[in-house]
Amino acid sequence: MINKNMKKYLESKSENEKISALSVEKAYLLENGLAAEEGIVIVSLSEKLGEFYMELANKESDETVKEGLSASFLEEKISLLKTNLDEYLYVETDLFDMIQVDGLTLEVDSVFRKYDGLFGFRAPKKQEQVIRSYFSEKLGSETPYSLMFNNQDGLWDVNLPIEYMEGFTEELSVAAALELFYSFMFALGSLLDEK
Repeated sequence: MINKNMKKYLESKSENEKISALSVEKAYLLENGLAAEEGIVIVSLSEKLGEFYMELANKESDETVKEGLSASFLEEKISLLKTNLDEYLYVETDLFDMIQVDGLTLEVDSVFRKYDGLFGFRAPKKQEQVIRSYFSEKLGSETPYSLMFNNQDGLWDVNLPIEYMEGFTEELSVAAALELFYSFMFALGSLLDEK
């Protein structure tokens, strides 16, 4: 899935055009011989997001609190979600197509005060054991998460405690938290390619 999506991305580039890549993407491109190092430029998540939409919404009513948040919101600390427990952040971006994610909601659980990521993940149902093993290995075998296949839309409905991802702290910016999530799911997509 990552391999196919990465090749599609590369095909969209002209022959001499530099490839804009996040660190995890650069490593993948080089490891798989898809590009030469001199043809890759490391960029920040903010530069790579492309078309995106972000909003803050009320957890109880799903009413939008702030919509069409600008790129400057990416520099806010992720801890703002703990400060505003009744709100969640919803993010859509073309970048998530690479990792097969359909929209991401970030919130802090009102009861347990844990940072959660809720999203749809496009992967075959037969990959369930690989996905569960990956989550257990990377988040800890005792870490609670939810993974349910939705036959209607063919997506996995996922609820992950993102604070268990290696590198997560409350001091991260929204952009850094999104990049951490992206890298986590990119690695899962690469693993699914191997299986």
